[in-house]
Amino acid sequence: VFLRRRPAAQTAKPLSEEYYQHELVVSKEPRNIKEWFRYLESLKHDRHAARWVVYERALLMLPGSYKLWYAYLNERTAYAKSKQLDNKSWDGANAVYERSLKYMYKMPRIWENYLLFLIHQKRITKTRIAFDKALSSLPVSQHDKIWRIILNKFITQPHIPSATGARLYLRYLRIYPEQRLDYVDYLLSVNRVDLSMDQLIEILNDSYFEKRYTKTKHEIWLQLCELIAKYPSEVRTLDVEAIIRGGLRKFTDETSSLWISLADYYIRSTAFEKARDVLEEALDTVATVRDFGLIFDFYASFEENLLTIQIEEVEALESGQDTPDEFGITKNDKLDLLFQRLQYLMERRLELLAKVKLRQNPHNVHEWYNRAKLYINKDMAKAAEIFIEAIRTINPYKASGRLDLLYVNFAKLYENNGDLESACDIFDKATDVNFKDVAALSTVWCEYAELLLRNQKYGKARDILQIATTKPQKLPRKRTVYENYPVQYKIYKDVRVWSFYVDLEESLGTIISTKQLYDQMIDLRVATPQIILN
Repeated sequence: VFLRRRPAAQTAKPLSEEYYQHELVVSKEPRNIKEWFRYLESLKHDRHAARWVVYERALLMLPGSYKLWYAYLNERTAYAKSKQLDNKSWDGANAVYERSLKYMYKMPRIWENYLLFLIHQKRITKTRIAFDKALSSLPVSQHDKIWRIILNKFITQPHIPSATGARLYLRYLRIYPEQRLDYVDYLLSVNRVDLSMDQLIEILNDSYFEKRYTKTKHEIWLQLCELIAKYPSEVRTLDVEAIIRGGLRKFTDETSSLWISLADYYIRSTAFEKARDVLEEALDTVATVRDFGLIFDFYASFEENLLTIQIEEVEALESGQDTPDEFGITKNDKLDLLFQRLQYLMERRLELLAKVKLRQNPHNVHEWYNRAKLYINKDMAKAAEIFIEAIRTINPYKASGRLDLLYVNFAKLYENNGDLESACDIFDKATDVNFKDVAALSTVWCEYAELLLRNQKYGKARDILQIATTKPQKLPRKRTVYENYPVQYKIYKDVRVWSFYVDLEESLGTIISTKQLYDQMIDLRVATPQIILN
């Protein structure tokens, strides 16, 4: 079929000899694709309609030529995009794509171009139908090319309903379940927080978690808790407290984020008392100073914000308008209560911090004393309670620091408050403690004697030192066995106790009694040349 000439009445450009030559060649060799492309090249400056007629003729002869279809579709697509969306050229291009796919249904590139062309037209239903046809026609190994267009180009458009995107993503996850985190990101981008929470829980319960996901379970848990805290109104079927507490049991490191998320959830739900209970529990359970600092700062900020809001409400009141509520509490009463709560929290900071450090190492003598020192000048009963708790908790062989000084300071607490009998009882118990070395027990005996001397109990001080230096009746003969015996079996040969005892005897006793002590020291081989010379 030759190109139809224009009517003679119109001024038409006469056909050149080249056109007739191409027509003659393609008529003799209609299946020679090179000749068709040469023909089209000669028409590159002609009208689109003329070129399209040649394309149609060529495809009639060569319907299975990918090269012809690809070039023809690109021209039709470029021409349609240069027109308005209501132009008929868009429908014409769509019809050519549909016709081409009868032959090119195994070619992913044609499907990709067609889908992108439909997305550009914003024709949702027609695009979805084309997606289904593409997935049905192409092998599974090439589906990822189609899904990339669906997920990155189609459902991300603002006019696409979120329900449509969610259904398409669920289909995608049947083939690629490891991409569920991308689905969560999509749901968050379209404000479907409720569905994203369900997906995060499904990820956490996935038995193949380590193989499928790059994030750790701790990171997923933190993301879930953050969503719960920010959007409490979106939580419908989830047991928030059980979820977060499950994370706290599973992840013992850096638990501050989980505690803060749980408290923030109750704060945004206006359950302030429940939030306070959670924060108090968090301060009593965290094991690191970092977690304590984060939780305490959040707690203080929460109380300060409530106090600020209440101050603004009170300032906005006019005189005589502060009427009590149904419980008989006025706004000024609430303001006083909030101020006292904040003040009480700040006063407890050092004590709470000391508890955290003791949870890290319950045998840290220095931290126990620092905690007790907070109450020595304020509340003797509370300080004594802390000393008693420390003595019950610390294992002498695991103690970090000088356990003997803890007993000494405990006894001084009672001494400074005029209770000498209780101070002596503390020292009596301390002398029975199996310390790690003899030096610690020596310090206890010497401090015990000095306590009695300060209170003018000279006779009892001599008796105490006599008990300390008395040789035990049964001692092992083998040295190896002796080394494993408690320090109470070794204190009788301690130079420091004997020196104190001798000095005290020289001051209070007679020459004969003093000589007897020196003789005992020499017999036990405790005396040194320096002691004898002195």
